[in-house]
Amino acid sequence: MASVAVSPPTASLLPAQTQPLIATTKDAAGNVLAGRTVTWTSSANAVASVSSAGLVTAAAAGSATITATSEGQIGTAVITVNDGGQVTTAGGTVTAAGGAVQVVVPPGAVSALLAITATANASPPPLPDLTATPATLFVVSGASYTFGPEGTTFTAPVTVTVKYDPAKVPAWVTAGDMVLIHYNGTAWERLPSQAVDPVAHTITATATSFSP
Repeated sequence: MASVAVSPPTASLLPAQTQPLIATTKDAAGNVLAGRTVTWTSSANAVASVSSAGLVTAAAAGSATITATSEGQIGTAVITVNDGGQVTTAGGTVTAAGGAVQVVVPPGAVSALLAITATANASPPPLPDLTATPATLFVVSGASYTFGPEGTTFTAPVTVTVKYDPAKVPAWVTAGDMVLIHYNGTAWERLPSQAVDPVAHTITATATSFSP
């Protein structure tokens, strides 16, 4: 035994998704050695676990290295678990961004299985509200998230809920001052059906697409 190769060497998953891995054992000449015992381990079971047969199951956002060991030789694969979840034609609910974002998809809004992600933007650039008059009147600010797959459209409105930190809201701000907006590629637009819950510290609105 000279080497162990794991295929695929990398994979990106969402929580609850699975990925089979294959370990190929070879001699020094590169010939495949069949029938060798392989032991599978994960560097972070809380992120992604692996079965004795090499089946990886994603659990939570993060990264895990899956190692295949055989006769003292090792091979590895890096598994990245993105923050999000899956919905089907029957709809579903996805919680992402560390619990700060929730997307509720109604039945019939998508035509096939869809993997939805939501990633916080650490330093979103301030962009002027081009619908205002003049355009420089108001600069958009606040928590920003990128939803994926970007460019997704829904045949029925989905409900998006975002949590806010009341400690970061200025004392003069009222519930009516807070809104959810999205960037359509040209300008910021206010999403319809806005609702603010000052007790749960959430803002809810509906959307029919994930803009770029």
